[in-house]
Amino acid sequence: MSLSIVAWICAAQLGAAAATVECTDPATGDKKTIAVAKVQAGVKGARQRLQKLRVHVLDLPQAVQERHRNLAQFTSEKNWCAVYAHVVAIEDALRGLRVDRVFVSDKFSRVERWARAGGAPERRAEVERLLAVAAAQLEDQRFEKANDLLNRAMTALFSFAAFDGWRLPQELPVAEATDEGGGGGSGITRAEVQAGCPGLAKQGTASRADLDGARERLGRQLDKRRLRPLDLAGGEALFADLGSYVKLNAWWPAVRVVCALTERAAKAEIDLGLVSKRFQRVKNLHERRPFDEAGEARFRALVRDASQSIIDKRFEEAHLHLDELLVLLGEPAQPSAALD
Repeated sequence: MSLSIVAWICAAQLGAAAATVECTDPATGDKKTIAVAKVQAGVKGARQRLQKLRVHVLDLPQAVQERHRNLAQFTSEKNWCAVYAHVVAIEDALRGLRVDRVFVSDKFSRVERWARAGGAPERRAEVERLLAVAAAQLEDQRFEKANDLLNRAMTALFSFAAFDGWRLPQELPVAEATDEGGGGGSGITRAEVQAGCPGLAKQGTASRADLDGARERLGRQLDKRRLRPLDLAGGEALFADLGSYVKLNAWWPAVRVVCALTERAAKAEIDLGLVSKRFQRVKNLHERRPFDEAGEARFRALVRDASQSIIDKRFEEAHLHLDELLVLLGEPAQPSAALD
């Protein structure tokens, strides 16, 4: 890692015996003399604060996590300015942190996704039980209890002896990639939930009935525009998340997904990018599912129609031809079936 990507650049020789170091803030050019002992104490203090708040490094922004991963190297190199930058980054992240509905909902989604992607098989039942109880606590707005249950789920998932907010697993489970080229779900913003379901977002909680109503509205929208999970940003990962949340009776996380999908469906543009993605899906499915003579003739006719529509820039028309192809290749006749 180059020194240009850390917030503080060490501008002095950092020997083992150095009592102080002089660091420069690249944003302002200001220099600051820092005692090495203070930096070392800061690391210890940051770790203790994480434990006290019952927050894990993985709950903090990605940039802070990246610093944490390089901390051992910084320390072994006695690069105390970089170590100090890490401590400051953690303190800044913790300063504005609140264990509230948004925090716990996002954490629930991360932990559930990791559990679905892998982790210790012998602990899976325990992790799923903890997730189910955490979901119930979240629905009852007991956010601190839900957070603690999620910490216990992470501890079991990564086979740690006890919760340690500072410790990272050697490798995080990676969600199975989709044909979109990614995996693990797509981040949901508060603005999306608000735009997709203003009433539910304001309410801040949900029941099974709320979820059913939101799914019905989304289903009508998907069927009207013939939109399928692959057509929406992060759609396939989010539909997988939704199915898992419903199994856990995690109504609010599930509603957040439906609201975000509703907003993404409303904003989806049937353009060259969308129909190209559909064409690639058709190609992939066809390679795995050959037809008889009659089916192959129908397939080729629809491909010709879709191709000509794309050439003529009639993307809505191409979209519908490709939808017929997807159904021919085994997709449900109604896109809303993906919500079942």
